[in-house]
Amino acid sequence: MRLRGCLFIVAAAVAVLLGLSWVVLPAVMSGVARGALESAGVHSDSVQVDVSASPPWRLIWLDADQVRVRAGGVRIEGLTAERLDVTLRDVSLSRRTFGVIEGQLDGVTMTPVDGPSVEVSSVALSGPAESATATLTLAAPQLGALVVSAAERQLGMRVTSVVLEAPDRLVMKLPGQSVTGQLVIDESGALLLVDPISGTRLALLSTDPSRPLRLRSLRVTDAGLEVTGTLDLSG
Repeated sequence: MRLRGCLFIVAAAVAVLLGLSWVVLPAVMSGVARGALESAGVHSDSVQVDVSASPPWRLIWLDADQVRVRAGGVRIEGLTAERLDVTLRDVSLSRRTFGVIEGQLDGVTMTPVDGPSVEVSSVALSGPAESATATLTLAAPQLGALVVSAAERQLGMRVTSVVLEAPDRLVMKLPGQSVTGQLVIDESGALLLVDPISGTRLALLSTDPSRPLRLRSLRVTDAGLEVTGTLDLSG
């Protein structure tokens, strides 16, 4: 076989391999990423994982520029979500690390170690893995249910309705009276309702110190109560 013919065959083989790397590797790595999610304790009724890298043969070393996960019926320890749409950037599947996260979970139910479950309309995530910002949005009815339950359990009070007032006030309607309290995040990262006159503190939502989420601030918006915290996902 002439040298020119050999070079043509080699070039053709390289072209085929490169073409396969563009088409096959992302699909294979999507399966690997789904397996990594399952092993990390993330379960769902349906999931779609899209993996991309440039150049695509970086996927051979399990490195990706971006991994996007879309799922429904998500179940993680202490949390369920109707929908999840999250993108991870600068991903190493072999080390199970990533640089940046952005995305959102909708229809979330959080079940703390102590106390009843808490329903949250959405949880938005953004920022670096070691200190991502988590923004929780509780619609007024969700916060109202939380206050009614907490007041009955902790204070023996029957709350008939709840009204939010910007920037951080909440009015509890009781039989024959109304009580206005201030919503605060205390030094431990717990969400409290505090009566400024009596100093009575009603615990609404606390985070387990062993978990990576720590609440930092809050504000009342048209959508309800927005609570912002930091989330360490680097471990």
